[in-house]
Amino acid sequence: MGLTLRGFCRQNGLDVGNMSKIERGLLDPPKTRAAQDRLAQALRLQEATEEWREFLELAAISAGRIPESVMNDEELAPKLPLLFRAVNGQPLTEKKLRELAELMRRS
Repeated sequence: MGLTLRGFCRQNGLDVGNMSKIERGLLDPPKTRAAQDRLAQALRLQEATEEWREFLELAAISAGRIPESVMNDEELAPKLPLLFRAVNGQPLTEKKLRELAELMRRS
């Protein structure tokens, strides 16, 4: 956009200190959907595009939440416990490992 952080914040009515902390990972991104939408619009992300969805997913993940897109996916949501076990290093059966590999291939 060709703006400094200060210029971006001034143009969009955002607090430069908070935005700087978000950029540096010292502050979580906005938690409410309304605040996320406002920030996405300020970044000129078009609603319902892949970039918009990715922005919302990354905001949820960085706040320690599972993205809505995952929770609403009827095929993926039931597989979350399997993924969490794998991430936590808990033993998985051969069948469960194949399921996890297949799930990752489709993503």
